[in-house]
Amino acid sequence: MSEDDDDNEIEDALDLLVANTLNKASSQRYLFRKSRYRKGRKERFTDDLEEEEEEADDAQKCDEEASRLPWLTDDEFLSKYRMSRDSFYRVHDLIKDHPVFLSKGKKKQAPVLHQLMVFLKYIGTEGNGASNSNQRQTFGISYGSATNYSRKRVTIAIRSFSKEYVYWPDKDE
Repeated sequence: MSEDDDDNEIEDALDLLVANTLNKASSQRYLFRKSRYRKGRKERFTDDLEEEEEEADDAQKCDEEASRLPWLTDDEFLSKYRMSRDSFYRVHDLIKDHPVFLSKGKKKQAPVLHQLMVFLKYIGTEGNGASNSNQRQTFGISYGSATNYSRKRVTIAIRSFSKEYVYWPDKDE
């Protein structure tokens, strides 16, 4: 085998490698992105929504019982979402059946509870805390989800009830 044949084989191998890389790049939307979007951790939502457990009769609780205590106390929930749990569930019951929360494609939407939580955290935070990146980090959701939840769906659902709940007072009021 001559030196020219070795050079041709190396060039052929490199050409094949480049062709494979270009084929893969053209089949992906983003060249250097992981193939799967970041998945949200549902625990970030469910931890905040857990109701308080009744106190156990036994003064010495085992680790399992201690782990069932709510992640956020009522005061912490109020501080984070700017409303009580009771008010939160009342707003949820009001908007949960709004058509904006019906999936139009193959992918299901996140539960309305989760979308409402993201919305409340967004409107209850000032400055950089209300930024999209902060929302994504707090709840482990994607950029588009943070936008859809807080600026689109929940806002549309709540505004649809404005005629029932927002009005000018009359003379007696």
